Amino acid sequence: MTERPGQYVRDHYGVPAFIGRPVIFTGTIGSLPRLARITGFDGAHLIVKFDDERGHRGKRTRLHPTWELRYPFDHDGLPLEDDPS
Repeated sequence: MTERPGQYVRDHYGVPAFIGRPVIFTGTIGSLPRLARITGFDGAHLIVKFDDERGHRGKRTRLHPTWELRYPFDHDGLPLEDDPS
């Protein structure tokens, strides 16, 4: 059976990491939190694209799934849906 993308990250770190899901990066000292979307996985890391870097085509950032990241909730206080696949 083939493992779904990010399954290792979800199982090992206990985070709801799915492609397309928003995350909030809070790791830059002295700056506001930044919204990003998960675009993929690189081993035990997330590949994200920051919403404020839309003009930089193809730029992706590799982040650890638990370091200075938050996984926001939907408007009803429940975690956002898992990926549909």
